[in-house]
Amino acid sequence: MFDTDINFGMKNSIQHTGVITWIARILTFLFAGFLSIFSLDVFSEAKGILDTAIDLFMHMIPSILLLLALIIAWRWEKIGSIIYLGLGIFYIFETWGKIHWSGIALIASPVFIIAILFAVSGFQKIKVKQD
Repeated sequence: MFDTDINFGMKNSIQHTGVITWIARILTFLFAGFLSIFSLDVFSEAKGILDTAIDLFMHMIPSILLLLALIIAWRWEKIGSIIYLGLGIFYIFETWGKIHWSGIALIASPVFIIAILFAVSGFQKIKVKQD
């Protein structure tokens, strides 16, 4: 008649932690894909294969960094969160005064959101382990 499962709250916390972690992971994949779209402009220029490959690699560096951070965050959420925070801050300092603030916000905001999601996930796992 009554639910007497003592671990009910802990099971819920574990489920919510998993959802937040997966949202951060999926958001990273989507954002890296979004940034990769901008690298396609290298094919519009009439350059040789080697120059085009080098330009493509240079344009893909932000996406590569996001995915490398995801590899770390997949196992260690809090460390990944710090890396994403650092990437966002680095982007702001690197582009400040070079482009309009709205362009900076468009790129940096998702990185900060991902950092927050991984941090929340990491701290929820610690809370669940302590319970």
